[in-house]
Amino acid sequence: MQNESGKAVTVLVIDDEPEMLQLLERILTTEGFQVKLASDGVYGISLLREDITAAVPVPKISRSSPSLYAWATSSTEIFLSLILNIMTKFEDIDLEFDESNRIAIIYFNRTKQFNAFNIPLVNELITAFNKISSNDRIRCLVLTGRGKAFSAGGDVVEFKNAEKPDEFMASLVERLHQGIRDLKNMNIPSVAAINGACFGAGLGYAIACDFRISSELATFGCAFTKIGLSPDSSSTFHLPRLVGLGLANEMLFLNRVLNAEEALQFNLVNKLINSGNFLEEVKFLIISNLDDWKVLENI
Repeated sequence: MQNESGKAVTVLVIDDEPEMLQLLERILTTEGFQVKLASDGVYGISLLREDITAAVPVPKISRSSPSLYAWATSSTEIFLSLILNIMTKFEDIDLEFDESNRIAIIYFNRTKQFNAFNIPLVNELITAFNKISSNDRIRCLVLTGRGKAFSAGGDVVEFKNAEKPDEFMASLVERLHQGIRDLKNMNIPSVAAINGACFGAGLGYAIACDFRISSELATFGCAFTKIGLSPDSSSTFHLPRLVGLGLANEMLFLNRVLNAEEALQFNLVNKLINSGNFLEEVKFLIISNLDDWKVLENI
């Protein structure tokens, strides 16, 4: 099927489930879909955004086909994650919605660069923050990295290769700081799930979160002065408040690196997880504590 502009139209059919239909209508309307009730009592969801060319096939689902109905009721978040990622065409991050647990997960996804930040990644990150903020179903945000690193910080190779390094750095730092502001202005708690190396601006984003949960493999450092830069991404504000001024100065000016055990000892992280199934353990902790975190919502 196609809409009037010739772009692909996706139709999801679920009947006899008004609560799910209302949820889909609310979320998809805010994400640029036109949602209307068809004559046979099903929802037609038409994708009107001009920049979208992909269609997502979704089967007809009703109580007359129990297996498909079970798939729909248990996996709505898969559909939502897929369609929202297609809409925004993320390349340097992944955005997942665990709708059943009401958690949004952002993965930094430049694994060959150890998830180093460049302007396209940070722009996508800001877009994702805005999407999450507009979704009142989400109760918690998780930041984490694909591969072996949380984030190595700014992309030093792009610094080096930039035609005008000063202008490049100014643009990158402006976007990094906008992202920090958007993260801090969220009305839900944020958790950094630190799966590996966490340096520079990556550390800045981790310590801007409300909570930090670390893998035993994680390492932490600032690294700014090591390459002749002044610290940014909120590190000079948040770091002394977490670890104290003395250790913060060592990390900021002398490039001291902490392992995961030291990070826990000095209150840089809230919890250390030794499990090989790191992210699932993080999600379990969040789900177990969400009701206690209500006080953090809408502050």
